Amino acid sequence: MKASAIQRRDVMGPRKPKIKESIVKTEIIEEVPKLIMSSNPSSTGSMSEGPPKHKRPLLEDLVEVQRWQCSKHHSFFEAHEAINLDGDLYAHMHLKLNGTLHRRARARDVNSMLKLGLIDAATWGNQFDLFRRLSTEEKKHILTEFGFTFMLVDQGYKTAQKAEKGFWLLQNDTYMHEDYFLGLPEEDARKENAATKAKLHPLFVNESLNCVGYPFKNLQIDEHECAVLKTILLLTQQGVFKHCVNEVKHLYDCCMTELMGHSQRKYPDTAAERFGTIILLTSSIRCAINALYNQTRVSDVFDLMKFDPLVRDVLLS
Repeated sequence: MKASAIQRRDVMGPRKPKIKESIVKTEIIEEVPKLIMSSNPSSTGSMSEGPPKHKRPLLEDLVEVQRWQCSKHHSFFEAHEAINLDGDLYAHMHLKLNGTLHRRARARDVNSMLKLGLIDAATWGNQFDLFRRLSTEEKKHILTEFGFTFMLVDQGYKTAQKAEKGFWLLQNDTYMHEDYFLGLPEEDARKENAATKAKLHPLFVNESLNCVGYPFKNLQIDEHECAVLKTILLLTQQGVFKHCVNEVKHLYDCCMTELMGHSQRKYPDTAAERFGTIILLTSSIRCAINALYNQTRVSDVFDLMKFDPLVRDVLLS
């Protein structure tokens, strides 16, 4: 028998394709619109689609991006079956908060909202040259925290606008409450681990409300201030933008200047005090992020093993 006629059997079986890199690149790294500006100090007000007829303030561009993102949320909820009311199996458990019906958030809602937070955070970051120049791994590293940050600011703003005391609202208007059993189906309430979850669940809700929701409500934070908070929290992540310190400083100073101008126009008598209070909120938001991290490991609505592949890939990177 000729040696060339002998075939060796493949004992390893079929190989699964490597998909992690493609998931991140497709969904949050490459295929996101660059709606506004470059972070180059000489062209901060310029549109990526072409030079504008006049230089617009950075804050106005950021608010425009924020509004565009909100306009896209409903179609995202539909695609991910995360609509607040339609087709809900527990419609009889809806609660009316300030005249609007809401249902209890389930694991599917939280999963979708985490994914939405990552996509929106990546879109936000991609408005700036200093973020776009990063490698995929560097972007994933940033989004591990900034995705949570972005989600908490959006949820905190919605909670401050629409929720009653003790309720935390997700982007799709579903709620979490400090009382774990509120809105929980009876069969779930009878489960063996329900008592343990009832102790852990309020930790995230109360931390989010105390650090983000209630301060946003008391200060009546507006969409311009939300945009500033998101950008500051992106720019001040430790050890990320060491290679472009001057660009970071320029964008940071621009945010500070425009935030002060916004405060002076809207609250002329207390502008300086309000300005300082808003900047201090960045520390409170980061405290809430720590509580959120902890909940991904213990809560039934933050079930890491059921997360979307995109969410798992970024959080475990």
